[in-house]
Amino acid sequence: MKSSLLKTLLRLTIPLALIAVLIPLFMRRPNNDDAESVEYRTGRAADLGPVPVEAEAAFTGDLIMRVEATGIARAARCVDLKPRAGGRVTELPHGEGEPVRKGELILKLDDTEARLALQEAEQSLASARAKFVDLLLGHRNTLIPEDTTLQKDPNIWYLQYTRKEAEKAQKRFDEGKISSHDLEQARLWHESAGAFLSQRREALLATQSGLTGAYLAWKRALYEWEQTTLPAPFSGILGNQAVQVDQIVSAGQTCFTLVDLSSLRVEAHILESEVSGIRTGRKAEVRFSAFPLHPCAGLITAVNPLVDPDTKTCRVTVKISNPENRFRDGMFAYVSLEGSIYNERFLVPREAILVRDDRELLFIVRDGTAKWSYVDTGLRNENYVEILGSVMGLEPGEPVITRGHYTLIHDAPVTVTNNPQ
Repeated sequence: MKSSLLKTLLRLTIPLALIAVLIPLFMRRPNNDDAESVEYRTGRAADLGPVPVEAEAAFTGDLIMRVEATGIARAARCVDLKPRAGGRVTELPHGEGEPVRKGELILKLDDTEARLALQEAEQSLASARAKFVDLLLGHRNTLIPEDTTLQKDPNIWYLQYTRKEAEKAQKRFDEGKISSHDLEQARLWHESAGAFLSQRREALLATQSGLTGAYLAWKRALYEWEQTTLPAPFSGILGNQAVQVDQIVSAGQTCFTLVDLSSLRVEAHILESEVSGIRTGRKAEVRFSAFPLHPCAGLITAVNPLVDPDTKTCRVTVKISNPENRFRDGMFAYVSLEGSIYNERFLVPREAILVRDDRELLFIVRDGTAKWSYVDTGLRNENYVEILGSVMGLEPGEPVITRGHYTLIHDAPVTVTNNPQ
């Protein structure tokens, strides 16, 4: 008896408890979001007043398809600095990480031996020059005949004399008085005189006096002495220091690496199926993983015509400026490239497109109301969608809603809070 009574009480208690829990839920008043959702979906939007939305104007323009890739940054210029001579390091004005200007001294070697050789070459050169002047003045004096009226300009007289002799020889050859060999000798005499009296005359005398050899020896000694210093070939930052003062280095040994970070080239590898639409001169955006909040604009400067047979990718080079030296050689980067460009397409922002019942639509703002319009779409990129046709006849310049339109219905009153452009 007690057991059956207990079971009866339990049957009555459980339903009563459920009712006590559910009644407050059914009696709860909806909040603003719930009310908005219920009212607009049931078609009673006008009771709540215009809905604030944001909109952008549809327009006709170029649709740019972008290609995403990754790449590695390389400095505009990066060279290993190596002395051409060997010896003991006596000066290191700059160290690793320091900026240098073009022509500044990077490294100096002990130049004692090279300097002595240069001094000897300078003395030999001075002696040869003196001998050359003596030969030149003496030879010119032998060219001036005592009875000539052209002693003020013996060079012209000598050249005229040989020309007249060549003309006489030609006339005598025509008369059959001399052989062709004699004519050629006269011509050679005139041509040689002309060459000798020109700039080459000094060259001949210079060789005879030993001036040419002395000059070449001096140039060689000067060159060897200059190799004891290592200047910066361009402005940049020193890195990878591998030498210290008093260290003995050999010719060709790498002592520093000089990098120019004023601009970088990012080498991205693009799939062969995507590279056909990429052209030099088009824009790119580069974002480094080390600086995700600092994207920078770039320019496509090269597209490799060869495809890597192993990776089936093609190298595309993007140049970016780096005036603050923020980005470094070797950094990993994400690259967005301008690929194929489709001109004169009717476009709307991508955020304007909604999907309901597996159909794409958007809302057009007309006379303060939202007009529901199904649309046929074409190409799209990350920002815009091409409109091929619309039920409500969307025209360029008309605003389409991009925010606040998820719960709208046709002819819902709206207020555009931004300035559609």
